[in-house]
Amino acid sequence: DEADSLAEVLQSRIWDEVGMNSTALVTPADPERVVTGYAGTNGDFEISYEPTVTEGDGNVFTSLRDMALYERGLVEHSFLSEDATAALFTNGTYDNGKPVKDEGGAGYAFGWSIETYDGETYASHSGSWMGTATYCQRNLTSGVTVIVLANGEDADVTGLAAEIEAALD
Repeated sequence: DEADSLAEVLQSRIWDEVGMNSTALVTPADPERVVTGYAGTNGDFEISYEPTVTEGDGNVFTSLRDMALYERGLVEHSFLSEDATAALFTNGTYDNGKPVKDEGGAGYAFGWSIETYDGETYASHSGSWMGTATYCQRNLTSGVTVIVLANGEDADVTGLAAEIEAALD
């Protein structure tokens, strides 16, 4: 038996599970639906595009609607049990039992940075590639999630997420 491709596994186990119809890896992405990416700020923009077929650490094309479906799938435990989902957002430990921490004090859990601000715990993940910037911030204390998708690699997606969350208070 030949192993399933990454695209097939993601499609059957995640995207189809919650109805994410506008999500694909770079190879099967519909070029008519892919936005143009830009570099620059303050109205001074130029097209930024560097094609790559690298998959696994990026190159997932999606929409805000599909990201909301993914978030709902996490909340409703559509992919994993409640305990396994909680483990996704639990800071890891080294073999010696010490918690994972970077220089700034952030932990790490299955691709999520784990940090505490003002008594609230956050799991976040950012990504970027030529012409894009993304940020997903889950406030594990309040349950508020903010997702920012930008077709500008220089967009301050982290700052935008913080402003959006603050506006919800």
